[in-house]
Amino acid sequence: MKTLSILLAYFLFLSLYPLRGDEAGAKELIEGYQNELDRWTAKVNAANGPEARRELWEIAPNPNDFGEKLLRQLDGSWNQDWFLKYAPQLLQFAPVYSITPVPNAPDKTPLSVVRDSADRFHFNNPLIGQLCLALVIDPGPSTRVFVEKVEATHPDRKVQGQAAMALALLSQQLGDGGKVAQFRKQRLDWVRKAIIESADVKVGRTTVGEMAEAFLFSTTNLEKGMVAPDILGRNAEEKAMRLSDNKGKPVMIIFWHSRMKAADETMTFMRKVEERLGKRGMALLGVAAESKSTLREMIKDGSVTWQNWLDGQGEIAKLYQIVDYPACWVLDAEGKVEFRGVPGPFAELTAEALVKDLEKK
Repeated sequence: MKTLSILLAYFLFLSLYPLRGDEAGAKELIEGYQNELDRWTAKVNAANGPEARRELWEIAPNPNDFGEKLLRQLDGSWNQDWFLKYAPQLLQFAPVYSITPVPNAPDKTPLSVVRDSADRFHFNNPLIGQLCLALVIDPGPSTRVFVEKVEATHPDRKVQGQAAMALALLSQQLGDGGKVAQFRKQRLDWVRKAIIESADVKVGRTTVGEMAEAFLFSTTNLEKGMVAPDILGRNAEEKAMRLSDNKGKPVMIIFWHSRMKAADETMTFMRKVEERLGKRGMALLGVAAESKSTLREMIKDGSVTWQNWLDGQGEIAKLYQIVDYPACWVLDAEGKVEFRGVPGPFAELTAEALVKDLEKK
């Protein structure tokens, strides 16, 4: 009887944790998770009011659970031909899980296991270029060495171009290095190679060429010390607003909408900053990805007290290359970028320092 119980437990374990990966299972898992995300996003967008949206955020699809399940599907199939078709999506859909230490192997992460398996078994595979682009979530030295190897030695020049684009993106996370001019030239060389060799290669819903174009715009317009692009748009009352009208005073711009997870915290932060720094000469401006009627209602009930551009179609967000909401920019009195990131203490400290400089003049 005891032996039978052990066998039943063993077979149950096998059903829950397959010892060998399965391509059909990996494909089904990814498609199912994407469909789940799409359905949940549609519900959030259609939710009536902040309370309904908060409830939906409590049941959001869990990327860590997805990552764990996909890793099980990949486990044991590191050398299979289909491995590179699905491994990049582990990093894209579950970035936090991908850089979390593997249980019982604290020196490894799902990302490092995928990267090292690709290097060992699939280096000459044309799909390794897509993996290089997915690896940009990890700016660590091991990833950089691997991507540099692909860029320099892979037999397919299209793959080299994708790796070059990945190196340019990784370099963005490291600043300008010690020799600024030399480092910027290297980045431009990588982008040039990406355009020449791989401009037409599809990466999700975009192409390497479009990624390169966005990167070049960012490096010449959106990085610290650059004059931020002017914004011309309309507010909820359909009156024209222009960013450059605020020249001569510090500006904080926050991209937001009421459907995002941190909506309450962000709006509280904005009211606090406006109350504390607005009266001292700083302009707080929102870019609201909302409908006109929704924004008007929030202004009417007092939850929104700052000036906003309406950006329901995402045109301003696209100009500033906003990927995740909320996003925050702090500009000095000349319109130059001093901070870009998320709303919080660092953004507020930057703005306060600029206000103090203004008060000294």
